[in-house]
Amino acid sequence: MAKEIMYTPFAPCMWAFLQEPKVDPDGDYPDAYQISIVLGHDTHADLLKQIGALHKAAGGTVIVGEKGHPIKHHKTKNEDGTYSKVPNMYEVRFKTKAEYAPLGITTLDMAKNVIFREKNFVANGSVVSVAWSFSNYNNKGNKGVSLFLNAVQIKKLIEWTGGFDVESSEFETDEDGYKSGDAVEQADPGFPETTDDGEGQDGIPVEDDSDGLPF
Repeated sequence: MAKEIMYTPFAPCMWAFLQEPKVDPDGDYPDAYQISIVLGHDTHADLLKQIGALHKAAGGTVIVGEKGHPIKHHKTKNEDGTYSKVPNMYEVRFKTKAEYAPLGITTLDMAKNVIFREKNFVANGSVVSVAWSFSNYNNKGNKGVSLFLNAVQIKKLIEWTGGFDVESSEFETDEDGYKSGDAVEQADPGFPETTDDGEGQDGIPVEDDSDGLPF
């Protein structure tokens, strides 16, 4: 019987590994695709109650925030390196083993177009909806529910740029300058015309000017 697919409301996300799995040999799901969404008690109470009820129905006894519960407390990092809970804010993580999604997690824009990237590109703060399913587990008496990641739709994209904070940078903006998607003039490479008889790379003849080299 196929698992029922459910959909979260749009919410900010964290720790998205969608095109390449996170390698975590010490975790419960080594080499897994994953994404966490941040849910407020006031704005997403229905989803939080639904996930909590699934955990309880599976026989889970641990409470919110403890290991084994699918709902964790959302925390922020303090200046001294410690973390503090954000009142009434929670995180829920969805995971799928890499072997179950060899092409990566299906990622869609708001027109349901599939987005392809060579690397993970969805950064923290992007607003997404997650298609998910679940199953119960019983691991040596430890019971609970596993939340599976099936697909992601992006409503607001904050794209990972290799760690550089583009928004707060001092680069200028100019409406008259080049923008992604603009037509680009193709430059003449200026290579001399050659035949296939040339001895250089790509058919360009190699001239012997070794006497004039300074090394």
